[in-house]
Amino acid sequence: MDNFTKQINTSSMVISVRRASYWQKVLCRQPDPGALNRNRLEHLYDSCRQYACRSIVAGLTPLSEIRSGVTDWYCAEQKFRILARVETKDDVMPRAFQSYSVLTERNLSHYPGEVLRGFFSNVRENMIGYISPKDANTSSSARTRLDLSEYPEYLYDLDDLCSCAEREKTYCQISVKTRYTVARGRKKRRLFLKPDCIICIDEVSEAGRLAAQREQKPILVLHRAEDTIMTVEDFLLKKLEDYKTFAVP
Repeated sequence: MDNFTKQINTSSMVISVRRASYWQKVLCRQPDPGALNRNRLEHLYDSCRQYACRSIVAGLTPLSEIRSGVTDWYCAEQKFRILARVETKDDVMPRAFQSYSVLTERNLSHYPGEVLRGFFSNVRENMIGYISPKDANTSSSARTRLDLSEYPEYLYDLDDLCSCAEREKTYCQISVKTRYTVARGRKKRRLFLKPDCIICIDEVSEAGRLAAQREQKPILVLHRAEDTIMTVEDFLLKKLEDYKTFAVP
């Protein structure tokens, strides 16, 4: 059943399934949904969430091998799924969780004057705290995963997450822990999540160059394709450019 679709809605989750390869096995082991008790529902939730987080991490484009200096990726030639965020003051003193989006060759938009930070190498599935196909207005003071948002979590795999965001012409939101543990022998170290590269759109900006120098990270230049989906901000910017082009002096 390749087109098998199942949705389960509770106060704490929304699961959307397009492929039956994994989900059908989980769902078919359950009795009638009306007869699900709390333990079985929690088990189902944990299984679905683990699969969604694993899918997101496994589907991201590796950035750790980008050479030093500047690397160009063209949308027409290179497909990518990059976990990224716009640099803010929270990157100086990170809070417990930070919000990220997945950039693809289809949803790549303008970021005039912004510095984008791309992540991959140190992100693990157990660091993901919240998943949504749109901005969920997560709490900046949340200390635990359950405190991030009052809205249901969308346990989408990476394909579903990107497809939904693309359809709505918006960006998904993935909240990730800013600290992770590295074991070296018997000692464990707590480290802050750092970017693998600084991302610039179409050309290397001065802000991007300074950020790369400060972070001592390489620069990845992503070039927009002609068929890249335009967001609301893009439409407004294009209208302004068209007005300047055709305005009568």
